[in-house]
Amino acid sequence: MTGESQTAEGSSERIVVLAPTGRDAELLGEVISHAALQTEVSPDINALCRELRSGAAVAVIAEEALTGTAASQLNQLLAEQPSWSDLPIIVLLTSGATLASSRALLSQFSEHGNLTLLERPVRSVALLSTLQAALRARHRQYQVRDYLVASTAAQAALERSESRYRSLTLASASLVWVADPNGAFSVELPLWERYTGQPREAYSGWGWTEAIHPEDREAMLLAWRRALEREESYQDEYRLLRFDKQYRRVAARGVPVLDSAGLLVEWVGTCTDVEDERRAAEHLRQAQRLEAVGSLAGGVAHEVNNMMTAVIGFGGLVLKALPEQHPQRSDVNEMVKAATRAAGVTRQLLAFTRQQMLQLSVLDLNAVVRNVSRMLGSLLGADIELVTHLDPEVGRVRADAGQLEQVIINLALNARHAMQSGGRLRLETSSVVLDRGYLVRHPGIDIKEGSYVALSVSDTGTGMDPTTRSRAFEPFFTTKPVGQGTGLGLSTAYGIIKHSNGYIWLYSEPGHGTTVKVYLPTVTDPADRPVGSVEAPRGRGEAILVVEDEDAVRLLARRSLESAGYEVMEAVDGKDGLDVMLASDSRVALVLCDVILPELSGHEFGRRLGTIRPNVPVLYMSGYPGLEVVERGLIARDAPFIEKPFTPEGLASAVRRLLDRAPSHR
Repeated sequence: MTGESQTAEGSSERIVVLAPTGRDAELLGEVISHAALQTEVSPDINALCRELRSGAAVAVIAEEALTGTAASQLNQLLAEQPSWSDLPIIVLLTSGATLASSRALLSQFSEHGNLTLLERPVRSVALLSTLQAALRARHRQYQVRDYLVASTAAQAALERSESRYRSLTLASASLVWVADPNGAFSVELPLWERYTGQPREAYSGWGWTEAIHPEDREAMLLAWRRALEREESYQDEYRLLRFDKQYRRVAARGVPVLDSAGLLVEWVGTCTDVEDERRAAEHLRQAQRLEAVGSLAGGVAHEVNNMMTAVIGFGGLVLKALPEQHPQRSDVNEMVKAATRAAGVTRQLLAFTRQQMLQLSVLDLNAVVRNVSRMLGSLLGADIELVTHLDPEVGRVRADAGQLEQVIINLALNARHAMQSGGRLRLETSSVVLDRGYLVRHPGIDIKEGSYVALSVSDTGTGMDPTTRSRAFEPFFTTKPVGQGTGLGLSTAYGIIKHSNGYIWLYSEPGHGTTVKVYLPTVTDPADRPVGSVEAPRGRGEAILVVEDEDAVRLLARRSLESAGYEVMEAVDGKDGLDVMLASDSRVALVLCDVILPELSGHEFGRRLGTIRPNVPVLYMSGYPGLEVVERGLIARDAPFIEKPFTPEGLASAVRRLLDRAPSHR
């Protein structure tokens, strides 16, 4: 790799790809080129080695390309690297890769290689993030190379050499450091002073190790002393104390500098702050976990909501039939309340995974807070003081009013749990502008610059330690005793706010309470008028066909609609439903149809119905949330839909509204 040249700026940025099977090379090239990065595709290992020797920044290699002698050829090339070079190599593992096979691959290049392993299929964001990190690492190596070249040329004049070193370190984005052959810092290090706040007398010699986190210091010293003994390259990660007394994770690398006789002269290396990259990676992992939980939640919701539809619906019918003084009325009422709570847990999980369809409107956030504050007094208790400070000039937001109220209630209930001995809960609104500086201080968070309405919920409770803070928004994570919480309060708030294109952030320290800040984009549209509850008109004897394969849900729909004044027919699947329609002699005015049916899906049933009864509207229903059935293509986005579990009153209202509208959307 001696052909790398300081003047060949194009080659020093190139990413060389070797993926000889399928369309991997083509797809990788497209992804990398789309990100405005230079790429070169090699057909085989020989061509790859030629490209690397001529100068390149990163190599991306499919694991299957490292068979036979290819691994040995690559290892030989890596062994030829100059002391400053540690070529980043990204290996795309085969689909059948195991932990053992990955370890075996790493062991092949343990002496010379700088490998990163990525599992397939590789997401574009993960690939590009890894490439950017590799390019930054390569650029730091080039800086060290440049320094070594300058140092060699000026070796006869020590003062001029040190001057060049100071110029290099001041221009570097990393903390470039120099140590004597025994590992002690012996020269002035302006960037180290600026980053750590240590003066020269503090970091000279081995004093620099005092800036390393006590929990990381022993392992770091072991790795550093091993490198000193063997006179080999050094690399490690540890937490370094910054001037503001915060520990930040840094990646440290060092290389030995030898004179013409092969004797060790000094060590040159860098420390690069990687804390933001770590946080961004954790944010990506959290998003992937969220996606997995969402897939699970959809399936759970379908089954639970089908069951709760029957329990809540029939329970409501029984309550209507029982006189007020009936001895078993309270038993039935408790059954309905428990079923409603079970359905509520499902809705909370769906809110966290952002699968519920929001009823968006333009809201005055102050009005929402005032409305919720009226009910918070009884929820919080007499020993907790509720204080509100609402900015009268605060802007408007677009959100679901009911779900926004749920966010405030969830945050208030969490705060109450943290104030077992009483305290103060403060609700505050304000208008803020989130600028570039705010985004830099909160890396890895998907939020745009602009004007926001802020809601701050602060308590004087026990606060959270760092471990609890890091998991606060995870679903099912709770610090409450068993039976006193589901662990969905904060995660539900997180999902609702993210679904509303907003942002939620938590500040907390043990013994100093907790503040949760919610940011929602400001809108200029006028606030929507609240719609009062209007009792749905009863049916006028219209015939309704219910197509549902669950016996309990079908019977509930029949009982509910008949009690509301409709004539009801039944079908157990889509094929049966078409037969009923053909035999009904045009009497059916509306069809209530489940989305997922045996024999014939609800969507296909609606399509075929449109050819024989084009003027009959279809009201779809499902235990899956509305957003999921739309995204899976089970119904059209504008199709009339009611989500299970529903109440008899809710079903009757939906049917009446659709009958009073124009003919169906399918």
